[in-house]
Parts: sequence; structure tokens; C-alpha cells
Amino acid sequence: TARHPIVGPKHTAEYFRNSLLALFEPDNGFDVHYLVGLLNSRLIRFLYKTAVHESAQASFPQVKVGSLRDLPIIWPDWNDDQQREAYELIVASVRELLDLHRGDSLADRKRESQSPTLEQLERRIDECVLVIYGLDEDARDDLFSTE
Repeated sequence: TARHPIVGPKHTAEYFRNSLLALFEPDNGFDVHYLVGLLNSRLIRFLYKTAVHESAQASFPQVKVGSLRDLPIIWPDWNDDQQREAYELIVASVRELLDLHRGDSLADRKRESQSPTLEQLERRIDECVLVIYGLDEDARDDLFSTE
């Protein structure tokens, strides 16, 4: 029950609530953290809310797997240096976000004042997703001005 996808990687038999979808490693060789970053990004959230009428329901909005399958998922082109770099930044940023949410290395992060905040990591992921989707500056500005 959510208005947009909220996903996390499924590594073990961890408990997932109704509003969180668990993702297994994709069978195409890409890292599950890429897909987690992509599906939690502002772009995919916007596309989902635009395409799926149930997301606008006042009561009991739903995220359905079938609706997720209809989203335009772009896997990065390894021959494109920008896309490869964006992919690697998404994977690293999602791992760092998950560490923050678990409380891992919190003491280390406090010592490192240069460590990015949750908001900075989320923004970095959003920027990288836009690079992979080939959106220009105008589209970026429009997306970041929403919500």
C-alpha cells in the first residue's frame, strides 16, 4: 500500500512490510542495487504516478508488480562511459543509503564530515538516473521542481 514504488534488495529472509517491495538480483547480471535506486528515483516515481491510476486513490493506493513491469526500465549501455559511471554511482549510493538506514558505520560517518547526507545521496541517484535515461537539463529542472 503506497502511492509509488518503495523497494529494497532482498538478500536474506529479512522482514518486509506491506509498503516495501523486496527485489532479488536481476537475472541479466546487473546489480540489484541499481534496480533499487532506479525504482526509488524521482523519475520512476513520477512515471508510476502518471501511468498508474491506483496510485492516486484517496484510500488504499496500491503498487502492483504488473504495473512495475510496464515501466520503462533502461539498463545502462556498458559502451557508454557516462552511463557506466552513472550506474556505478547509483550502486554505490544505494549501498551507502542502506548502510545509513541500518545504522552501519554511523560513528565513522560522524568522524567524516565530508560524508554525504541522505538527501545528497538521493539527489545523486536521481541525477544518475536522468543521465541513463538521456534527459536534458530542462527535464531535470522540471523533475526536481516537483514534489
